[in-house]
Amino acid sequence: MNMESHQPTLAPGDQVFLGRHYVTVEKFLRLGPALENYPVENYCVLAKSLQKPNTVALRTLRKIPHTSKYLVDAALGEFDILASPREGGHPHIVELIDHATLYNPYRGRTTYNIYYLFADEEIGTLADIIEDLKKANRKPSEKEVLEIALQICEAVSFLHNFRPPLIHRNISPNNIVKTNRNVVKLSGFMGVALELDPYALDETIIPVLLDDIICYTDLCSRSPEMVTPQVHLGITTKSDVWSMGVVLYSAAFKRTIFPLDSSPVKISYQPHLAYRHVVAIIGKYI
Repeated sequence: MNMESHQPTLAPGDQVFLGRHYVTVEKFLRLGPALENYPVENYCVLAKSLQKPNTVALRTLRKIPHTSKYLVDAALGEFDILASPREGGHPHIVELIDHATLYNPYRGRTTYNIYYLFADEEIGTLADIIEDLKKANRKPSEKEVLEIALQICEAVSFLHNFRPPLIHRNISPNNIVKTNRNVVKLSGFMGVALELDPYALDETIIPVLLDDIICYTDLCSRSPEMVTPQVHLGITTKSDVWSMGVVLYSAAFKRTIFPLDSSPVKISYQPHLAYRHVVAIIGKYI
């Protein structure tokens, strides 16, 4: 589906019941990456808690329209992670406060609408920040890049320190959000997984894993073993470290290091002196 042709499925004033909250749409924020050909829709909403009726706050509602049962199962896994006392609650991981998966008859087949309600009022993603810098023809300062790097490193280090480690697998500019409190948080946990031992995998599960990688990860940020997983399925925490490097390059230089429309090239350059401290600082958090 063409992202530009997709129209939001909710309008200002529309209401959605999620289980523990009634939400009223205030405004449409942006479209996110497409899942199963439909872009993720992001809205600013006024959320009223049913447990505390006098509590009303601006939140972020994320809607994935017209999804299959396969995507619903993946979403349930993401709900479990973000709502878990163990994985949830980190200051640099998005805080899920409610969710719903609602049946939706569409074009004669069974589909679902998936809703996430997040605690923070989001003002944009790292992808949005990069686009704003391009439009303003401005280079990010070393301080701005480091602030993003350190906050995301803390979130990723938190995931990797579980036993067994949790691998995000989809760290990309679209999955790094900025809140109205100027805090950077990691989002997009639908593709999260445990470390895989390539020598212990059953042959029947490999096609499922390949489909999973294609559906839930961003091609530009994938590590080499995820780009050609048929050769090597040993996806470890190092895959996330690779993706973080790609993301931080994008933040520093306002472009991806591996554009989708480019031919294979050999890249050789001297690191900009303004970022000479980044590697040493990041190393402390990984």
